Amino acid sequence: MSTVLYACTGRQPSNISQTPSANTYTTAHAYTVLHNQTIQNNTSYGTFVATLKTGIDNVPATTNDSSIFIATKGQLFLYENYSHNAWIADGRSGYIPPDKVVKVDTAYFKFNYSKFDFGDNPQDEMMLLAKENSVDLLNLIKRIKKKDGNALFRLYELHRNIDGGAAETYPYIFWALVNHWTDKELSAFINTLKQTDKYEFCNLLLTSTILDNPEKYYEMYYPLTKKVMLNVQQDVECYAVKDFLIIYTTKDYASALSTAQKASKSLNIKLDLRNLKPDKDTLQGLTLPADTCLAISRRYDSEDSSCYYARGKFDDGIYISIEYSNQYLGFSRGYYIVMAGSSGDKSTNNLDATLKKIKAKYPDAYIKKSKVYMCCSS
Repeated sequence: MSTVLYACTGRQPSNISQTPSANTYTTAHAYTVLHNQTIQNNTSYGTFVATLKTGIDNVPATTNDSSIFIATKGQLFLYENYSHNAWIADGRSGYIPPDKVVKVDTAYFKFNYSKFDFGDNPQDEMMLLAKENSVDLLNLIKRIKKKDGNALFRLYELHRNIDGGAAETYPYIFWALVNHWTDKELSAFINTLKQTDKYEFCNLLLTSTILDNPEKYYEMYYPLTKKVMLNVQQDVECYAVKDFLIIYTTKDYASALSTAQKASKSLNIKLDLRNLKPDKDTLQGLTLPADTCLAISRRYDSEDSSCYYARGKFDDGIYISIEYSNQYLGFSRGYYIVMAGSSGDKSTNNLDATLKKIKAKYPDAYIKKSKVYMCCSS
């Protein structure tokens, strides 16, 4: 078990005057605003519960002229108004002409995705993308169906590397597998995640559905999960946008350390590793000494010998450190980062001037933004 330190550790900020960003919402409106953004970005906008029109007993739902299932009189399905695709509870879908369909003013039915076709074509873009990331997608899907939390987390991680055709397939796979889990199982899984991953995972729960009103579905069939999601979205105002000056990124800690030491000497910038060392838990990447982590974790009634307090909360400034990319929203996963500066306001710590100085020796240096969790954990 490892811990990413979001809790206050006694160090207080010398100056925490943050200008709210456009993405910082009040607690009362956080969930609503996020969902409004979801609707705008969700390609499934325009779906509704429907059935066959009166007088029609059955209609085949087809894909490429093959019948996928037979829609029967009185049967409910979710209809995509833009593609004329009909979805039934077991996850099968197919084309039904719009003149055969009528909208029904009723609640969503529960999807179980028991017959959803996850595909097994090795040349499928989603399969290829998973393989590029050393993931056996079919095995991962089997493990998730068996309620393997590590497998679900790995699928979640893949969303950061999605592009091309895989970007169209991924949301369907993600949401199909989520529906294999019970409310109790899913809410418990989310509560095991660190704060940044909770935020991103809950955002995926909203954006990956084929529903116009996903929060209504979660309210009906996943009330515990909905409560967790609401709490996470209310916590969104705990995030502040920070700028990070990056010299070098690598998956090899020794290479990062060598670069950090050389950069500190050549640029005459202080090196502060903060007593962090590589951690065998590659999701966390770095850790403080075991005795330090145990002392901190015991304050919160746990026994964790591995912990990492990522730069950017109360320790902004110009100095060189090594960080791990998993702890920063929007960063590619699995990289050690040689960082030379951080600030909530680039002018405060002269990041632009420092970047100009560093580029003379490290031309690939750059400044990247990320959201940092600023609140104390309970």
